[in-house]
Amino acid sequence: MRAKGINRPTVIPGQNHSTILEPFSEIPAAEQWLYANKRALKQLKKGLKEAASGKIKTRGGFSKYLDEA
Repeated sequence: MRAKGINRPTVIPGQNHSTILEPFSEIPAAEQWLYANKRALKQLKKGLKEAASGKIKTRGGFSKYLDEA
């Protein structure tokens, strides 16, 4: 069983022949830009928070644009 958000532990050699397992999570390459772009990450977090609290408005679907493609 794994902890949520943890991909695998990183093994770090400790003192006196001990081993330290440090939680490690990988970020997919396609998502790495988001963590490098502080403004975009802040806006994403704000949008997720607003969506979770119900502060969203539906703007309808995009199906009317399918014929234009």
